[in-house]
Amino acid sequence: MSSTPKKTHPLAETDTRILERKLRKGEITREEFEKMLASLPDSGDHVELDEQKIASIIAKKD
Repeated sequence: MSSTPKKTHPLAETDTRILERKLRKGEITREEFEKMLASLPDSGDHVELDEQKIASIIAKKD
């Protein structure tokens, strides 16, 4: 009986939390970790902040 290879999570190579956990468990090396981090896009390039919306949410909490 052959075992089916474990399917990796779609975010396994893009979610830094998953990468950090793999590094701690020894599933990847520090070099692999650094290489994967370097390949990730800069999230700052894709994030748009709606400052008015944030201000209104904060105002509702107060």
